[in-house]
Amino acid sequence: MFRRPALRTLLIEAAVIVVGIATAVTIIYLETRPKPVHVERRLAGQEENVSQNGRVQYAPAVAIDPTRPGILLGGSSDSLFDTRVYTSSDGGRSWRSKPGPPLLRGTCDIDTPAVAIAGGGREVYAFGATQFCDLPEPKLHVAVRSGPSGRWRVRALLPVAGYAKDDHFALASLGRRVWLAWSRRPQQLSRTLVGYLAVSNDGGTTWSQPRRLPVAQPYSLSLAASPSGGLYVAAADGDNNRVVVLRSPDGGKSFARARPLADLDTPFDEGCEGAFLPPQSQFCLPPSVHVVVDEGGRVDVAWADVEANRTDGLRLAQLSPTLRVLLPPRRLGPADRAPSDQFDPSLAVDRSDGTLWACYMDTFGDPYRHEAWPTCTLSHDGGGRWAPPVRVALVGSDETQTAANQRGYGSTALAAADGVAHVLWTDTRQIFERSEEIYAARVPERALRFTPRAGAFAPAEASRARSRA
Repeated sequence: MFRRPALRTLLIEAAVIVVGIATAVTIIYLETRPKPVHVERRLAGQEENVSQNGRVQYAPAVAIDPTRPGILLGGSSDSLFDTRVYTSSDGGRSWRSKPGPPLLRGTCDIDTPAVAIAGGGREVYAFGATQFCDLPEPKLHVAVRSGPSGRWRVRALLPVAGYAKDDHFALASLGRRVWLAWSRRPQQLSRTLVGYLAVSNDGGTTWSQPRRLPVAQPYSLSLAASPSGGLYVAAADGDNNRVVVLRSPDGGKSFARARPLADLDTPFDEGCEGAFLPPQSQFCLPPSVHVVVDEGGRVDVAWADVEANRTDGLRLAQLSPTLRVLLPPRRLGPADRAPSDQFDPSLAVDRSDGTLWACYMDTFGDPYRHEAWPTCTLSHDGGGRWAPPVRVALVGSDETQTAANQRGYGSTALAAADGVAHVLWTDTRQIFERSEEIYAARVPERALRFTPRAGAFAPAEASRARSRA
């Protein structure tokens, strides 16, 4: 028989083992259990599903009529028709959705259109089209109509026999004048990209002979026209892995030497034009370079790039009309409290009061960086200080799901007028019932509560805080 002291020792050892196992199990559970998503950004604006279609829609674009701000034109890719058109005639309170400009083509799910509204209400829609999908070679086409109820007229721009792949379309307008820039891969197995610019003086009906842009490998493009006559091109140059800005004093006939703005952390790769990060795991997050000209003639440029902690973050720089740096590149938006990604930025200027808007996708609140919310902020002083960001969607989107479209979000589209921002994005909340849909939000300036008590964000202050951390 065991003596009583020996039995007591065995019981104590057994108890210690049980407690140790329980502690280990508890630690493993706490470390491996799913981490909750905390939606910390305040909700603002009124959102709406504007596509209402069971096929995949992604990569939205939007434009606003400069003389009638109640008229909005949107576009997106569509997996059945290649493109889709969205129209609002009441300032974004309601939308109509129809298949894109009519054209016989293959439904290859490869298009990312651009839209603009020129003087007189003429609407311009640029997109790529191809007859076959086994060798995707979308070539640039331009559709024009007189207004929301007009009939689209489609024409090919810079047609070529054989292989040519057009992409990265960008439009800008000023009065009846319209500019269109894009990238072309002229050979199937070549890594070469060529940038082109064409100009229309009659609202998109006729176009000049396209000219080469002096950018070696433009894989992200944006255009902005100044009322003073200058034309600005911002691009991601894959040859030098940097963001560059070009100025044309004569409406696109000639350009001064490109001004390097910032180096990109992620090198250009033909198969991955950007960064391979969690929010868009099947496709790469592009720099999404975007340029606007504000009421003072200043040139604002925004883009996304990978940061030191390997998350995606936004950058903003401001230049004078002659491309002298006024605000050097700095982070747009608060510094991360926890790893999160901000990507697909767009800028817009409200001509009624000079407000500068910025909207983008943001994974802030999801510890796994899968869910993303369309997020917006604004500045009343030309980008010096920004209002605390707000999310404009009730539900986050997740393009990492198995059912998600390989091309991911595509872009965040933005236009602003009369104290209201109009935001379009790719939304996955009904992905199993309706695939990806295009949602829109109407966001009044007052919804951002831009007051000193709201804790306005200053980019320079955030940079200093991040360097101290």
